[in-house]
Amino acid sequence: MKKLSIVLVSLTLLLSACLPTLGGGEVPQVDRDATSVALTIEAGQQVVPPVQQNPPQQPTQTPEPDVMATANVNANCRSGPGGNFDFLGSLKQGESVPVIGQNTVFEPWWQLELSDGTQCWVTGESLTVNGNTDNIPHVASPATPTPKVLTWAGTWDIWVRSGISGYTNAEGTMTCTQTGTTVNCGPFLLYNLSWTIYGTSGADNMTFLGTLRRGDGAQFNMRWYRNESNLDQFGGAWWMGSDMSTDGDWCGSINDAPKPDPCKR
Repeated sequence: MKKLSIVLVSLTLLLSACLPTLGGGEVPQVDRDATSVALTIEAGQQVVPPVQQNPPQQPTQTPEPDVMATANVNANCRSGPGGNFDFLGSLKQGESVPVIGQNTVFEPWWQLELSDGTQCWVTGESLTVNGNTDNIPHVASPATPTPKVLTWAGTWDIWVRSGISGYTNAEGTMTCTQTGTTVNCGPFLLYNLSWTIYGTSGADNMTFLGTLRRGDGAQFNMRWYRNESNLDQFGGAWWMGSDMSTDGDWCGSINDAPKPDPCKR
């Protein structure tokens, strides 16, 4: 095969030398590209045409949702359209999320999709809804959950702000027990000191009045009010005797519920 290639090249060069000159005295030029292709083919190599590059595609933009809800206040988001459904998440005041459903059987509730993908319900009283809601589907309410048995027993996350000089904000946990309406909590640590709580719950376990005792024997009054919109939260206050200048915040949550806002009640 190689000998044949050399003969073809030699023959081409010989023929070009024998051609008559043109009127201008120019000698026709050998088509070197054609010769190169011929040599390549003779050598048994495959000519691969260049790959055509496609122009880069522009990214597709996701259209904005048609209807958005903005929280007027910090709002709890539930598993169904009612305050008796389980807490699933929350919206901060000013936060906006897409509206994906509605239920107006008793009062307006909006089904939302939170930033983490959670789909849950918020009462219309806590929201400003912007956009045409005519095409938002009406969603039937799931079965009403079994009423929760309220108790102060359990381990609570707590947040504390003091009006007493020398104390600042603190947070920690406290474990409480309950027998009948008698509640005892602690001991637990705050401000690097040991504390205990004892007192009496209301018959419906929505309120608590009691005494906060510091490790050195100092005592403070205390009150808690369970959050009606999230029964896993309470807000409250503590103070020394009748001196309300020492009034501080005391709030808590259980079952992974967030910090109540506001804390003081």
